[in-house]
Amino acid sequence: MINDSQNLYYLKVLTWFSSFVIVLFHYSLWFGLDYYEENILIDYFVKRKEYGANFVYLYWAITGYTFISFYRLKKTIVFKKFLINIFARYYPLHFLTLIVVFIIQFLSTSIYGKTQFGYSNDWYHFILHLFFASDWGFQNNLSFNAPIWFMSTLIPIFIFFFITFKFLIKLKYIFSILTMVFFYYLIPFIFEDQKNIFNLLACFFYFYLGITIFFLCEANKKKRRKIQILSIFGILISIFSLNYKYNFLYEYISLIPSTVLLFLSLILLCQNYYFKLNKSLKIIKAFISTSYSIYLWHFPLQLTFIISFNYLNINLNLFKNFTYFLIFLITLFIISIISSKKFEKPCKKVLENYF
Repeated sequence: MINDSQNLYYLKVLTWFSSFVIVLFHYSLWFGLDYYEENILIDYFVKRKEYGANFVYLYWAITGYTFISFYRLKKTIVFKKFLINIFARYYPLHFLTLIVVFIIQFLSTSIYGKTQFGYSNDWYHFILHLFFASDWGFQNNLSFNAPIWFMSTLIPIFIFFFITFKFLIKLKYIFSILTMVFFYYLIPFIFEDQKNIFNLLACFFYFYLGITIFFLCEANKKKRRKIQILSIFGILISIFSLNYKYNFLYEYISLIPSTVLLFLSLILLCQNYYFKLNKSLKIIKAFISTSYSIYLWHFPLQLTFIISFNYLNINLNLFKNFTYFLIFLITLFIISIISSKKFEKPCKKVLENYF
């Protein structure tokens, strides 16, 4: 949705990194690994599983930042065009991976008499996925290509963004902060049982955190260097506080999500750096544009490995070995690059032209 000339490439790198960290988290989760024997960094993410899970929030915050950076100069947004852009960008790969996982889990049911991980792959949940509503609070369990829940929660936020756009442009960070407070603090206070919509409320919080960061940066352009220095300190402080829960900072950060300072600092550090697109950077551009692809393809790829290894009576603990880890990653990257170049971009172009 953002042109190359406008693109904040360090933020795109950060977006790709957030997807990759989540892939690391799911790598250990679905392969059932308690430790990783050959790489300190991977082992750290395996043992500190909350890091990987929380990096989806960073993805939401960056999405909020990039959305407002693109639409801020527009007095109005045409809903049809707005909806087409979102649909053309995100839906084709979602639909493809939904069908792929449906087939893989059908094979699992045929061979083992059950779906992998006990996911609810029934027609009810298939319809929820079909309408991008797998995590709107109607679900009974995880189902099909489960990682798509992060994108499912963004759809209502996109609609809310469109409806309230004029207020957002007029009130700027005041409106974005009020939105964060309302959805993350007031709704849980008013309604006791909101477990099924917790992800939706968190998505509102982080999406509008990204918007708030953008407006604050716009208001302090002359202080760019100071902001970047402060962001480095913020990253160091947040890493310390996240690793040592019971420290002098804990009582002050317990009222806000623990990753807010880290993600705020990362975005502040990246938001003022631009890459000029040239031939030498085209490979980098092609690679970092796969953040959505690696996120949606890693689950069906893991399912394929799990079913194949179990069928052949091969122990999944082999994935603790760095060689198998590289095989998995290289396979995922190849699939993602092909998917991005040969499927997602052509589909986006066709759908935009059609509508």
